[in-house]
Amino acid sequence: MTEAPRLTVGDLRLPSPVVLSRSASIRDAAEAMTYQRVSAVIVLGGIGTGALLTEHDLVRSLALGCDASTPAASLATPSPLTVTPSTPVVEAVETMLRHGVRHLVVGEVGGRTLAVMSLRQSVAGLLSSIEVPGWLSALRLALHVEWHEGRPGV
Repeated sequence: MTEAPRLTVGDLRLPSPVVLSRSASIRDAAEAMTYQRVSAVIVLGGIGTGALLTEHDLVRSLALGCDASTPAASLATPSPLTVTPSTPVVEAVETMLRHGVRHLVVGEVGGRTLAVMSLRQSVAGLLSSIEVPGWLSALRLALHVEWHEGRPGV
């Protein structure tokens, strides 16, 4: 069996996080996710803190019958799971799978949010860092095409 690549979260080219004010509605969040082509945003809370709001949270809001003006902060995860840039990507993926989440906040030791990493970005990064058989190359291409067609993925 091949050894897992030593790729770290910091090695991935993750975009800066999309950050919304604490007064943002779930409509504002959905618009930001659509226009910024991301699947999660940070919703500011108190001083220096932020909560994570994902596409899954927006789907849940529909199921609960929430109005579009519902505050995004009321559905966001107040203390999301966090990794650092030095965290191995394999470990980050294991964390997501173990906790049943598809996003992790990438933060510094001082608490500043650097990025939001999705499971899709993690797997795409791992696939790009290893020698893969043909069928897996096709999967890598499919992940890339899906992302660039405006469907941010998971």
